[in-house]
Amino acid sequence: MRKNSSSLLLIELIFSILFLSLAGGTTLLVFAKARVLSDNTVAVNRAVLLAESRAEEFTAGAQTDPEKIFYSKDWKETDEAGAVYVMTCTPEEKDSGLQGLRITITVKSTEKELYSLEALRHERGRLS
Repeated sequence: MRKNSSSLLLIELIFSILFLSLAGGTTLLVFAKARVLSDNTVAVNRAVLLAESRAEEFTAGAQTDPEKIFYSKDWKETDEAGAVYVMTCTPEEKDSGLQGLRITITVKSTEKELYSLEALRHERGRLS
């Protein structure tokens, strides 16, 4: 009888360990996915802030030459070699005396667009 009880306890322990291992593995996957989503959200939020800032500069009268600005992983301006993100500013001529600027922020390696914004301003000295 003692041998039967020992083997039953051993089987119960094996199932308990198996269940806890599966639960732990699933929990780790959930936390890893949450981290990826969090990192993506931080990148999109930072892209929105930078694009809106550039749009405000444009509407206040800043220069409208086509330009690319490169950013590192922690969103500091850098050269093209160390860039992770790219802000592209493309001027666009509009009707009725409006001038536009298309601002697009992408991930450099995949060219995935994080955020895009179009800003408009009235051209100075030109009435329609």
